[in-house]
Amino acid sequence: MESDDRTVEIARSFGARVLSHPREAWVEPARQFGIAQCQGNWILIVDADEMLPPSLARKLQEISRGDDADIVWLPRRNIWFGKWLRHGVTWPDPYPRFFRPGAQTIDHRLHSKPVPAAGARSVRLPAEERYALVHVPGETLADAAAKTWRYAAIGAADLHKDGGRFGWLSALRSVAREFVGRLVVRQAFRDGREGVVVALMDGLIYPVLTWLRLWELESGDKHRAANEGVREALLQEWNRASR
Repeated sequence: MESDDRTVEIARSFGARVLSHPREAWVEPARQFGIAQCQGNWILIVDADEMLPPSLARKLQEISRGDDADIVWLPRRNIWFGKWLRHGVTWPDPYPRFFRPGAQTIDHRLHSKPVPAAGARSVRLPAEERYALVHVPGETLADAAAKTWRYAAIGAADLHKDGGRFGWLSALRSVAREFVGRLVVRQAFRDGREGVVVALMDGLIYPVLTWLRLWELESGDKHRAANEGVREALLQEWNRASR
C-alpha cells in the first residue's frame, strides 16, 4: 500500500514479487487484492505489524505437505506496550491466516470475517506460544489512539451505509456490554495496567467514538450549517454596531 519505508527494497532483495495497491485506511481491500494475485498452493497472510516464529513456519510447511486441511487457524500473541496480553479478548485470538486458494473469501469491509467455501476443511493450531503469530499493533499510546479513531470512523461509515441508526439507549447498552465484557468477564484486569488500558481503548473509547461518529453522519450538514449561522449572526451584529 505504497509503503514509504524500506519494505519494498527488503522484500525484493529476498526475491519476493512485490505488487502495489493504493493506500487505504484499513487493510481488507489490499488483502483482497493480494489474495487474487497469489500463484502458489497455499496463501499465508501476515500484516505489517506481525511476525512468525520459526517453529510456526516449520509447522505450516508440515501442514502444506499433507492433505488434511484447507484452512488453518493460527493463535496470535498480542503485545501491547511491551507486554503479552493473555486476557480480555487477546488470547489465543485465532485467525484463519493460512489457507488454500479458493478455500475462503475475505470481504473488503473493516474487520470483516473470512467466509469458508463449502466443504473447506478447517483445523486450529494449539494455543501454544511456538505456534502463535506475534502481533505488535502499536509502539505508543498516540499510535493506538490514532488507529482507534481511524477504525471508528470507518466502522461508523459502514453502519451508516447499511442503514444503522444512532440511539442513546442502544449506544449505552452496546458500550457497556463491550467494556464490561472485556474488563470483567474476560478479565483484562489480570494483565495489569496494560490490560486495563487496552480494554479502555478497544472496549470503551472505540465503541463510543463509533457511535458518536454515526450520530454525526446522521446529522449531515446540520451541525456545520448551525455553526455557520452563529458566525453569520455575529457578523450581522458587528455590522449593525458599526453603523
